[in-house]
Amino acid sequence: MRKWIAGILSVVAINAAQADFPGLNKWTVDQTTDPLTDDVRVTAGVAIADGLQFILQCSSGNFGAIIAPVKPEITMEFITMDSSAEVSWRVDDIPAVTEEWQILPARAGRSPVVVNTNAHEMVRAVMNANNRLVLRVHGITGVFGVDNAEGYIQQVLDACDITY
Repeated sequence: MRKWIAGILSVVAINAAQADFPGLNKWTVDQTTDPLTDDVRVTAGVAIADGLQFILQCSSGNFGAIIAPVKPEITMEFITMDSSAEVSWRVDDIPAVTEEWQILPARAGRSPVVVNTNAHEMVRAVMNANNRLVLRVHGITGVFGVDNAEGYIQQVLDACDITY
């Protein structure tokens, strides 16, 4: 589990540095292969100008949701000594859900992120959403569009052999 989470953190750091992934207000998908292990990572995500990105990833058959900062001032809000953070989310007009997500601290060249390795309820809701996904973490609220999200998310689910 820790090895997989460390893998997520390295991929998040790489992806956050790529200007075109995740797309600003546009869902995108990326597939990479680890040159050492040949493990395939499929990552779908979207970023917003407010400084948050929402990512879903399948890595070595493990699935997870990630919320990461993309602006320095937002990154500062993610720095904490806690091991978990309260994340609230909702889609469209459905009542908000609040969950505890694990915090992965910053390391050299990497931003801190929050991760949920059991985000199936959230993913199903996003795939069926018509308008928006709203996330709140560390007091920061982000509103993400869901246009065409289902197709990108499905690629991640397929990589992990997940069906709903």
